[in-house]
Amino acid sequence: MTRFHHGGASALCIAAALISLPLSASAAEAGAAEADQPANGGVPDIVVTAQRRSESVQRSSVAIQVFSGEALRSAGVNQARDISKLTPGVVIGQGGAATQIYIRGVGDFTSTPITNPAVATNVDGVYVARSQAIEGNFFDLERIEVLKGPQGTLYGRNASGGAVNLITTKPKLGETSGNVAFEGGNYDLVKAEGAVNLPLGSTVAARGAFQIVHRNGYSYGGTDDDKQESVRLQLYWEPSANFNLRLSGDYSHIGGMGSAAVFKGVAPSIAATLAKLGVALPSDPRANGTDPSLSAIYYGMAAALNRCASNANLALAATSAGVAPIVGQQGFCPAGTSSLYSPPSGSYFGTNLHVNNRFLNFSGEANWKTGNITVTVLPAYRRTRNDYRNNIIFTFDSAPFGKPEASDAASLEARVAYDDSRLKAVAGFYLFDERQTIATRADAGLVAGGNVTFYHLGTTAYAGFGQATFSVTPELRLIAGLRYSVDHKTIEGQGLVQYPATVFFPGGPCFGAAAICPRDSFSNVRNFRRASYKVGVEYDLGPQNMVYVTYATGHKSGGFNPFSLPGTVNTASFYNPEQVGALEVGSRNRFAGGRIQLNLEGFYWKYKDAQEFITTLNRVGGAANALTNAGRATVYGLDAQLALRPTNNDSLQIGGEYLHTKFDSFVYPAGGAVAGLTTACGVTPATPFPIIDCSGRPLPRAPKFSGTASYTHTFQLAGAGRIDATVATQFSSSRYLTIDFTDASRARGFATLDANLTWAPNDTFKVYAFGRNITNRLVYTGAFTQPLLPSLTLATLGAPRTYGLGLSAKF
Repeated sequence: MTRFHHGGASALCIAAALISLPLSASAAEAGAAEADQPANGGVPDIVVTAQRRSESVQRSSVAIQVFSGEALRSAGVNQARDISKLTPGVVIGQGGAATQIYIRGVGDFTSTPITNPAVATNVDGVYVARSQAIEGNFFDLERIEVLKGPQGTLYGRNASGGAVNLITTKPKLGETSGNVAFEGGNYDLVKAEGAVNLPLGSTVAARGAFQIVHRNGYSYGGTDDDKQESVRLQLYWEPSANFNLRLSGDYSHIGGMGSAAVFKGVAPSIAATLAKLGVALPSDPRANGTDPSLSAIYYGMAAALNRCASNANLALAATSAGVAPIVGQQGFCPAGTSSLYSPPSGSYFGTNLHVNNRFLNFSGEANWKTGNITVTVLPAYRRTRNDYRNNIIFTFDSAPFGKPEASDAASLEARVAYDDSRLKAVAGFYLFDERQTIATRADAGLVAGGNVTFYHLGTTAYAGFGQATFSVTPELRLIAGLRYSVDHKTIEGQGLVQYPATVFFPGGPCFGAAAICPRDSFSNVRNFRRASYKVGVEYDLGPQNMVYVTYATGHKSGGFNPFSLPGTVNTASFYNPEQVGALEVGSRNRFAGGRIQLNLEGFYWKYKDAQEFITTLNRVGGAANALTNAGRATVYGLDAQLALRPTNNDSLQIGGEYLHTKFDSFVYPAGGAVAGLTTACGVTPATPFPIIDCSGRPLPRAPKFSGTASYTHTFQLAGAGRIDATVATQFSSSRYLTIDFTDASRARGFATLDANLTWAPNDTFKVYAFGRNITNRLVYTGAFTQPLLPSLTLATLGAPRTYGLGLSAKF
């Protein structure tokens, strides 16, 4: 049984860049990728140095898709969520200001400071701990790598589902060069970016880059917009062939209104009640949850869920919480009572919506080589300040007193790599320390407000690791790796319940009281230890054909919930690490002189103690969002990637994935008196919480079928350059978006169509036109159940139809 714990201590792309390729990667990137066009015009060979040596990704054994900087620009990748349209099996959504990355159903739903991602994101080898800080990095990139499957040995903690590597373009010695690009489109899109590379003598070079994006929102009130400004400076020094040093600093600001949550649906019983009341559900699928036009729905739901109170008791309860009472909002409540819901109106749901997140990062990388040995040291510091307010009935304010969520993280990785004709090995040590200070307000948009929580989180993590590939014969290679990780975590804080718990949960401590509702104080200290490993074998069937079998493990760190459970004394609830073990069997092949590339991967994963998001009660009777462990799950499937170059002017790519997922065991306690309305799973009444059983259900955000396809034809113009024409599609079958497994939480399948037309009169200038999601399909990327109107499902959506023009120039 899952339980709480408490205790002490569209694939719009340049064809050559979207091939799904194998790669064994580590946490830092030591060099640049090259796309070498074969002399016969075959499929380009992607060369990376992710294992501290240059190698073709066709010679390694981890599934990955690699996207060049040019491909990312062509596909319109400005935010992390845009990556999901390029690769099957990956779903990226937005929860408030946080980025939610899922690979084959393994990911992280929540968006609060307590969470750990299941997919590790790294920028130039530096781990990004806060998911909000992933944004603002999508400019002047050499490539992005999306690795599927647990990467525990070389990436460490929080890589149970995989990893996303962002590799920036590095300074080049002895070269004065640069580029600039401008783009405009519908929704008032204006985008400008550029970079300049300058030599500072024969051994030093500098590179500066910037990006500015301003796009209005797709949804009501200007939400789902994109407002960001970023700058990056790098300095590179290479005094000799055996030593180099790179220093990097960047700053990003993410602004605007933030992501929208659109009306997805309600439980059938609530829909029937609303129909009797004459309340129509919205016909616009992009109707935002904060749209005042939906007030009648919320009033009706409040009445259907018995969210009505006498005006006398309402005033008494509100006064006891130190909040002026709001009465007269009768809605559909009986005479003499009022709805507890305060509808969206005025500045509360308008001008107060904002994102004002700021990220400052410094890192360095030093490499020293002697003979077959290379020593690398990678220190880094990341500063995150999150200040955002999302109003979706239930308001979350990350800076209620003008002080944003603060995260200060320092890391250090030191490693030694050895490389000869038979042995490729790396060993090292990793240290990570993060201090978080959080003061958040969760406001129900209801009569007496919500709650404020103050707390400090501390994480000190360290690990030792090593991995080696040994060539038994020129054709046969063995792989072995091991990592041991320790996470020391602390939490200390308190929560103030500002609304009377009896409004929602009869018998709570605040009803009729003359004082403020009690505080929930909490603290805890705990160590989480885990070992991750990898074993495997690779065998070359021929010069361009390889088969492999690997087994790898990974984990996501455990942690604390910022409250104490009923029956405890100020002891913060905790959840255990989740673990994934993955068996991979694959084949990498090229035929017809390199004009045909076929990569196949079969996978079988065992997923244990998955961290899932639920709503429960804290020690003083207030509603609390929490992570809990969800038992066991099985994931298996097949991934196939085909790339064709039938002529030098034609490229065709087709990629698809079949994915089967099932919770073998998923039983958890759910807080709230109406939990049965929020789930299609089995419900067993129990004290103090009803028991929810979702065993046998699929993992959320895990479509059974997904894929991409693209075709590019180049028209060679005599004396006038060339024109590249690309059409592409992304498709997905239906999938559940939340662990409620209701009809409202299920998203239909979709297929999108993108097109891009680029004229390049020479090698330095391009003009292009683009259309994305031309058929204007609805692409749901995530959802959640509103905790205080618990049969209401709100969802996040990908972009609607967009189009525009752009130009770029190099010098």
